[in-house]
Amino acid sequence: MAFFLDSLGLSELSHNQNDIIDLFAKTDKITGEDYDYKTYFFKDGLELVARINKDGEEGDFVGVDSHLINSNKFVAKPVISLGQTIELPAVLFSSLDDKTAFIANLLHAGLVKGEMNTESQVSLQLCAFPSSLEVYESRAVYEESVKDALLKDKSVLPYFYIRSLEEGIGEEDKKRYQENILFNLIAAKVIETKEYSFGKNPCFVSTIDTVLGNLDIIYSKNILQKPLSKESYVVGAFYLSAEFSLKWHLRN
Repeated sequence: MAFFLDSLGLSELSHNQNDIIDLFAKTDKITGEDYDYKTYFFKDGLELVARINKDGEEGDFVGVDSHLINSNKFVAKPVISLGQTIELPAVLFSSLDDKTAFIANLLHAGLVKGEMNTESQVSLQLCAFPSSLEVYESRAVYEESVKDALLKDKSVLPYFYIRSLEEGIGEEDKKRYQENILFNLIAAKVIETKEYSFGKNPCFVSTIDTVLGNLDIIYSKNILQKPLSKESYVVGAFYLSAEFSLKWHLRN
């Protein structure tokens, strides 16, 4: 929970559980198959989603996750569910042409359970939260600086998931890959950056150009002291948050 709140400039909410409970107190509960959900909407398309133990007390949250709604959608097909994690139900998706794979974390997975399978074509609305980030002036500077182990331009790669499946790796490495399995490596150019204030501290939303199309990444000064400039180039590990198309029907 603190990971998302810090990225959004809402770190003050992570210091007191009662503040989170009060935030969701007047929101409606939606019943899911495994969990119930409450969603709090901020301005500018930001939503906080609480997963609640079924038949639990009002503040019995399993987790609080976040998402920034935008108009960019990507159609993909599910490959395999990675199951319930501490964070969210995670799914390995593939592009329809099988050229790109990525791990996305479904905010309201319990509302679509049983309706999604490997034959499905799923409309996802994605945004990303960086856990680590390197910034270069351009793609050319990145290539000159790194030289080896380059990520392809615009790439989105479930690197830690792939490495966790390798045979013959040591237990320590395997554990490290599994601990980071929810993150994708991304290398992309920045198109634009905007500043938002959802809480006491500002956060930034930069749109980057990826193989999935335009992707918004959300970060605060805890990640970067200065906002990303247009035409700069970013490489890092990102947590992809996804809203499934069914959620849009629920809101409309």
